[in-house]
Amino acid sequence: NSGGSILAVYFACFGFGDATIDRATEKIRAIDLAAIHGNEQLSAKMQRLLLNKHTELSNDALNEEIAFALGCDYHAGDNLEAIVARADCRPRLPLLIVAANAEVLSNRRGASALTGRWEKRFDRDNYDVVWQNEVFDFYREHPQQFAAHAPDLRLGDSPRIGKAATYFVDRSMFELLRQIPVEQRLADLRLIDTPADLALAIRASSAEPTYFEPVVDPEPSKLLTDRVLGELGNTVRRSYCGGFVMPLPAQDARRMIPELYVLGTSSVPLPPSARKLVETWYLVDTQPLLYQCNWWCDLDTSPAEDDKRKIAAHHLSPDEEWQLGYATADGCLAKDAYVQGLVLQPKFTAPVAGRSEPLPLPTHRGLNALRFATSH
Repeated sequence: NSGGSILAVYFACFGFGDATIDRATEKIRAIDLAAIHGNEQLSAKMQRLLLNKHTELSNDALNEEIAFALGCDYHAGDNLEAIVARADCRPRLPLLIVAANAEVLSNRRGASALTGRWEKRFDRDNYDVVWQNEVFDFYREHPQQFAAHAPDLRLGDSPRIGKAATYFVDRSMFELLRQIPVEQRLADLRLIDTPADLALAIRASSAEPTYFEPVVDPEPSKLLTDRVLGELGNTVRRSYCGGFVMPLPAQDARRMIPELYVLGTSSVPLPPSARKLVETWYLVDTQPLLYQCNWWCDLDTSPAEDDKRKIAAHHLSPDEEWQLGYATADGCLAKDAYVQGLVLQPKFTAPVAGRSEPLPLPTHRGLNALRFATSH
């Protein structure tokens, strides 16, 4: 999810071992966050938003991190094409990265950047986005207005538009998750099989609102929205606007592989103004989605509230943030207990039909049982 996609790609391609972990540690502790931190100055950003001005960084700001994830050297000024051309990596381990579908979720703006038309609604149970019934009926009767208001969408035979999210997945996860009925699966599937796909997944999941521009998919032939690869459903194109829609993308994976354990690395609730902005632009209230994702977590390595505030205020250097993260994770693993936060139970909590008995899957288990099993 989001910036975590960088490490997801790196470890999926190069595996877990002393050398790969040491290299990741070295990179994280030395990373230059000046551009991103500069973009986070809340007062300046809100002023620009009120004036309906641009706030996003260039997607190229992540090129050095993408080069690291793909196992490449980075040369100052490298563009993405040069980095991808040098890369020779493929996922070795199962990989799942989540991103939000910009065209499906987009809430057509009103008079300013802080208002929306609310022509659609989001279904938290299965992440479907649908037209409001009266809006759907109006557009069926007025196709010219639909073409003008929603040029990136097609009007289907029902109010359903599509999924709010997409999973970028390697072939093994693609074949697994496509078995979930589309009315239950939380996301479309986008197949990853090249370095360019891996780079796209990082950019797509990191393109959070007000941070980076949405990223257009150059190969929608690798997208599965229903049953046929390459069909875009009710979208004319596909672009992605960050991983905020699913803080912990575990539900579908656990329903297909009930024996999986889920380790979360924390998500900080958005302040009210940012939470409202995301909902105004992209329909979803991130708070209940965070609590719903928490239901699947076995162990969450969440820093203390005081430490979260230090990170948010940029009072720590990257190296200090790393040290804090390491100490927090070490302490959570030692206690091996789920830190109880607010949790909402999702609708689908049992294995997918045919996997095992349709009972609620266990959660909040800690990792001791997993460590015991692997040591034997």
